[in-house]
Amino acid sequence: MSDRATLIEEVSVVFHSAATIKFDEPLKVAVQLNVLGTRHVLDLCKRIPNLCAFVHVSTAYSNCEKRTEVHEVLYQPFVDRETVVAASLRPADKCMSNADEFLFGLPNTYTLTKRLAESLLRDERGATPVAIVRPSIVTASWREPFP
Repeated sequence: MSDRATLIEEVSVVFHSAATIKFDEPLKVAVQLNVLGTRHVLDLCKRIPNLCAFVHVSTAYSNCEKRTEVHEVLYQPFVDRETVVAASLRPADKCMSNADEFLFGLPNTYTLTKRLAESLLRDERGATPVAIVRPSIVTASWREPFP
């Protein structure tokens, strides 16, 4: 049995915390890792018959332009997700040389692509049980197991 088949047959909870966390990552790379990577994991989850939860790790900063409270809602991105994804799939010489046109005041490509990944999950999850968590930071523990 392939690794993918084993996952589909034996997994019931998926934690997706993979991402590029470089704040200055070129937008093309950040979209491919943070947005399209999330789409690939979601597509896999849709094939898991016993899936109880798909937990996506986003960031507390995905809505950092909010100066007061950030509520537990999925805010609309400032830019159309599929426009950004399509631009990221173009050849490098024709793609996204100026990330500022997509940032709309967000500080970096990390916060933009994490927000786009959240919108992807909202729009494409279908019946998949999805939870999005927004920690301020993810780091290793000093000693295992902890706490």
